[in-house]
Amino acid sequence: MRGRPRVEAIVSLLVILVGGVALHAQAAPLNFSTAESITLSSYPTTLTIATSSVADALGVNATSVLVMLSNTTRGSFTLLSPSYDLSVATSSGGGTATISCNAGIESLLLSQTTGSTVYTVTPGGTNCASASPPNITSIGATSITTNSATIAWTTNIPGDSTVSYGTTISYGATSTNPTPVTAHSVPLSNLNASTLYHYAVASSEYGTSTTSGDNTFTTAAVTSGSGGGGSVSAGGGGPVSVSSQYGSPYPSGGGGGGGGGNSLIPPPAASTAASTSSLLAELQSLEAELAALEAQAGNRLP
Repeated sequence: MRGRPRVEAIVSLLVILVGGVALHAQAAPLNFSTAESITLSSYPTTLTIATSSVADALGVNATSVLVMLSNTTRGSFTLLSPSYDLSVATSSGGGTATISCNAGIESLLLSQTTGSTVYTVTPGGTNCASASPPNITSIGATSITTNSATIAWTTNIPGDSTVSYGTTISYGATSTNPTPVTAHSVPLSNLNASTLYHYAVASSEYGTSTTSGDNTFTTAAVTSGSGGGGSVSAGGGGPVSVSSQYGSPYPSGGGGGGGGGNSLIPPPAASTAASTSSLLAELQSLEAELAALEAQAGNRLP
């Protein structure tokens, strides 16, 4: 096809040798306006150069693809692999190589910000191509307090950890740990006490993902501390309760708090008027008894 850059043969080429491999380059960068296929005979596998990719030079041998990029290229190079994982080695710095997996297709994105670099891309392994979604089991909420909880689950293959949670099944908040593991544990904080929370967990790896159904847990209630009633004594640990006795407030004895429960202030004695009246009555009784005795004695005299 006229005007289309071809990997097998490119017209008006400048040949550059890198590690014994000839990189074919044009004076201007290679611009791939349509997707191009590359076949590596040693696997065998076919890789695809994505549309709109650019490169300063491109080389192919039986096992690898070599791509030269410079900061003057002003673009990026994308290579797709449907059968194998891709590894990248670089001749120098100044650029980035980003590998991702989606639906069994490994994708490599190359870009250069400073200088010039030759990227050696080699297929190997089939983790992406053979990936299946993680199997999630043993979901549960642990370490539940008034304002926090930990969500745990397991997967059959390493994957990241995401918890979606909230007071309704719509959730609204998420907490994520990107580290691939099989034993997952995600702490949740800043929760409300005595509240029912809904949550779902998810794990993904190699472009596949699994999300659980809805689960729930309830945070603990806030409880007030107790000191046992408390008396006003040297060892008392509890609050002082006050009652009214004889018209005046006095600390009343309690049953706990490490104190004892004895009041330090005794109740007052009876009123003075009542005491005087009682004494007068007793005195009058004694006087009457004395008069009776004197009368008996007088009757016995000759």
